[in-house]
This record gives sequence, C-alpha cells and structure tokens, in this order.
Amino acid sequence: MTYRGYTAVVEFDERAETFAGRVVNSDALVSFRGDTTQELKQSFYDAVDAYLEACEEEGIEPEKSYNGTFSIRMTPEIHEAAAIRSAQKNESLNQYITNLIRRDVEVQEV
Repeated sequence: MTYRGYTAVVEFDERAETFAGRVVNSDALVSFRGDTTQELKQSFYDAVDAYLEACEEEGIEPEKSYNGTFSIRMTPEIHEAAAIRSAQKNESLNQYITNLIRRDVEVQEV
C-alpha cells in the first residue's frame, strides 16, 4: 500500500488475529493495525497523516530513509567478478549493480 509517498508492508498477526503494517520507506517508526482491509487502509492513512502532522507541528522535515546511496558487503571474489563483468560491459561497477537491481525490481513489480 502506498499513501502520500509512504509505502507499507502488511502481515497477519496470528496471535492478535489482526493485520499489522509498518511504513518501510522512512526511518521513523510508523505502524498501524486493522481487523479488516478497510480498517487496515484507514489505519494506514491515519498513521501517515498523524506522522506528517506531528512533523509539521514540531517544525521538522519528515524522514525518508532513501537518498540513493548505500554500501554493500560481498566476498572479495564476488567483488572482483562484478568489477570484471562491469568492465566487459563498459559500465562502471555502480552502474552495473544498479542495472542488476533495476531489472530484478521491475520483474518483481510485474
């Protein structure tokens, strides 16, 4: 689910017999619950609205956790193989990895 630029993931909480969700594209903890899909959606909207209102009242910028930069760890062998492959494709290592991730994300969205 997405609302006002925030995306949530939802799981079924078997113990509480309800759905629980959390916003995944923010460093702030924004969570919500609902017993039905309609309650869940409304709870999500209310949680995001409350978070944004609190930020506005406190005069702070709402947190979003993605700035386009991240570090990854891999074995030296994988690092070397990726560097060689990116050179063979005449791409920087950064562009090579970005393209791999982009292709995977596009496949997942279909």
